[in-house]
Amino acid sequence: MEEHLYESPKNPEQATRAAVVLPEIFGMNKFITSTTDRLAEELEVKAFALDHFFPVTGKSQVFGYDDHQKPMETMQQLTGKQFMELFKASLDEIQANNPGVQEFIVVGFCFGGKLSFLAATDKRVTRVCSFYGSGSVNPGLFPDKSPIQMLAEARGKDTSLSVLGLFGETDPSIPAEARAETKKLLTAAEIAYEEKVYATGHAFMNFERDNMYSEPASKQAWADITAFLSSDR
Repeated sequence: MEEHLYESPKNPEQATRAAVVLPEIFGMNKFITSTTDRLAEELEVKAFALDHFFPVTGKSQVFGYDDHQKPMETMQQLTGKQFMELFKASLDEIQANNPGVQEFIVVGFCFGGKLSFLAATDKRVTRVCSFYGSGSVNPGLFPDKSPIQMLAEARGKDTSLSVLGLFGETDPSIPAEARAETKKLLTAAEIAYEEKVYATGHAFMNFERDNMYSEPASKQAWADITAFLSSDR
């Protein structure tokens, strides 16, 4: 695998689905690699993590949780076009090395959650689990359209795609209005969409961030994505 892709050592030999994990802005850290391993082990999919900042940095790296400036600056340099070129090339590489893989799951966290909606414009993606993807209804990665708008236009009425949005009720970066707009746009596009909201704030899945991690919400969210990804819908 290329440097921008982490391949779980727990990947099952025979699998027809692959999961691609998109990190928070802090890179390919323990939370991301362990989550990737857990997907491979518990859901029996081939699991990978993609460093979405690779087009900007030219290398895979980890930013410290106490350093917001560098990852924020890097995030602001990444364009939607750069990300989609990297994402499509990564799916091509995964399929070339794993010919049995025919469809993809995308699991994204925070900025990766926002990117997961954009990633699903690739028709090989059949399931999306977007964790607290703030700014998903706002332009930025593309000047005139948000990731949600891009997805609605690209996959409208596509019955092969299902999306699960997972949010913290008290997350200030994703108010109820933004959640409602996400649901409105995807429902209007006739894309299967389900929402889960937990009594917690932002980044509640990340066990490395003691000030944000919520064990009850994390356990429930994992059960919810397990059910979602195991279903035939």
